Amino acid sequence: MGLPSDITGDLRDALSRCRVVTVLAGNHTTKPINLTSNQILYLANGSVLSASPNFNDFPLIEPLPTFGRSRDGLSVPPYTFLRYQPFVFAYRQTNVTITGAGIIDGQGSAWWHATFHYGRPGLVEFLNCKGVTVEGVTLQNSPFWTLHLAISQDIVVRYLTINNPRNIDNTDGIDPDSASNVLIHDCDITCGDDGIAIKSGWDYPGVTQALPSMNITIRNMNFHTLNGIAIGSEMSGGVVGVIVSNVTIDSHGPALYIKTGPSRGGYVEGIMYDGVTITAATQGIAVARSYGDPNPSNPHGWAPPASQVHDLTYLHVNGSLGDGTAGVLLGASDAKLYNVVMDDVTMMAINGWLCIDIEGSATKVSPPGCLP
Repeated sequence: MGLPSDITGDLRDALSRCRVVTVLAGNHTTKPINLTSNQILYLANGSVLSASPNFNDFPLIEPLPTFGRSRDGLSVPPYTFLRYQPFVFAYRQTNVTITGAGIIDGQGSAWWHATFHYGRPGLVEFLNCKGVTVEGVTLQNSPFWTLHLAISQDIVVRYLTINNPRNIDNTDGIDPDSASNVLIHDCDITCGDDGIAIKSGWDYPGVTQALPSMNITIRNMNFHTLNGIAIGSEMSGGVVGVIVSNVTIDSHGPALYIKTGPSRGGYVEGIMYDGVTITAATQGIAVARSYGDPNPSNPHGWAPPASQVHDLTYLHVNGSLGDGTAGVLLGASDAKLYNVVMDDVTMMAINGWLCIDIEGSATKVSPPGCLP
């Protein structure tokens, strides 16, 4: 395809003037770009739109209000609240579409092994947007989270391919984050962390903002990931109303994973998995209550109520886990897991179920689980 051409000027000019902007076939490089309302970014077949490899080309922006500070760069003093702008970014826009058969490449290798005072940029982010469509394209080599749907609503994500290395952390595939009315379907995701991670804020900022993720449907998906479909760990604003159906998961970690921690607060409720095939995982089903990583911006001595997790339904879930564990479902004395329903759940695994403080019912579960 030849050496990449820098199209920053032409592309930014087109985005400032045109409703439909087409990236033609070829290998192109650009500095970060911003999308606006009623705009379509179309990537033609054979096009590769690559991020500039120069860190200084990425402006610094404020953190998410539900996170209070950057989620990344936590161990490098001086500690900072800022983050680098995502490569493709839409902020407070309406009716924005990314479509086509081309590729958006974050050139993440420049970021993965470096240290920063600021949070690494995501590849594509919609923040405070309404009416979002992302379809058809390939997203690859993201420096951080790949497709971040933050504090946004009325979203359709379909027919995507996401390709990140499976050994690079924090390269989540799709992250609905305080997002509502979201449909994600017919995507193939390979990455080094959560294939999908449903979030809603991080500790104190998430609890005080109280912006839940809600009404999310995920169907017809393939995952080749560290973790399959996760809720959390940053779920402090709450997650309610998630339906997952007809998915296949090949993971190095837990496949269906709900993760909370003592600093999170928040709640997870009304989650249904229906038709899941797990070809590899350390744990088929997991609800963890001790996830660490408290937010450094939490007020001193702040201690929220325990995260409440209930109304979980697992239907027609089949796993071939080898030396893995069928499931780990951990409640607590002040936060029991209740209204947990399992029907037609089979896990071929050396290890069975580990359950603490859980109530519910089970039908046709193999190996026999902890529910009556």
